[in-house]
Amino acid sequence: MAGKRGGNRHQKQSSGGIRGMLGRLSVAVVVLFICTLSLYSTIKGTTSTSRSEIRVDELWSPAAAQGWRPSSAPRSDWPPPPIETNGYLRVRCNGGLNQQRSTICNAVLAARIMNATLVLPELDANSFWHDDSGFKGLYDVEHFIKALRYDVKIVERLPETSSKGKSKKMKAFQIRPPRDAPISWYTTDALQKMKEHGAIYLTPFSHRLAEEIDNPEYQRLRCRVNPSV
Repeated sequence: MAGKRGGNRHQKQSSGGIRGMLGRLSVAVVVLFICTLSLYSTIKGTTSTSRSEIRVDELWSPAAAQGWRPSSAPRSDWPPPPIETNGYLRVRCNGGLNQQRSTICNAVLAARIMNATLVLPELDANSFWHDDSGFKGLYDVEHFIKALRYDVKIVERLPETSSKGKSKKMKAFQIRPPRDAPISWYTTDALQKMKEHGAIYLTPFSHRLAEEIDNPEYQRLRCRVNPSV
């Protein structure tokens, strides 16, 4: 009799445990269902609101400055280039692509220093990658000229000159600049030849302008050129 009572008691405890488990499971299912409906309603409302507020044409536009300005922006008086310049500056970049990119920054700065009109720099296509795409094939020329319009005047090629009724391309006087040349070399030797011939051609031009220049605005100009190419 004792064994029979123990068995009944065990069966009652087992059935009670199952009913409790099913009850808790039912509550969990109901809570999960309610949370799912709430989340779906929230997502649906947010999606409809976002679609009505977001304009696709503004999705990739620059973020609002909110009073901040780029670190490369001029801090002092920085007048735009004058209409009349001292002549034309041609340069031939050499070395690897990254080195030539740095050379382009120096070419823009050299043109600013001499108040010269910069001709699109020539790229070295033979030293490393053997690609004759040229400046136009690698960079956005229109963006390059427009982005730097307040710093230097840039043209795609040398202009033509007229002599005895005939037109011919202006010829630039070729100079080999010293390595890491100081600003004084550009404002004296190079500028003198530019005024004599109307255009000069500096080749090679890699590392032909000193990196250390005691003029913060010139260094900021280098920084402005870098993302423009």
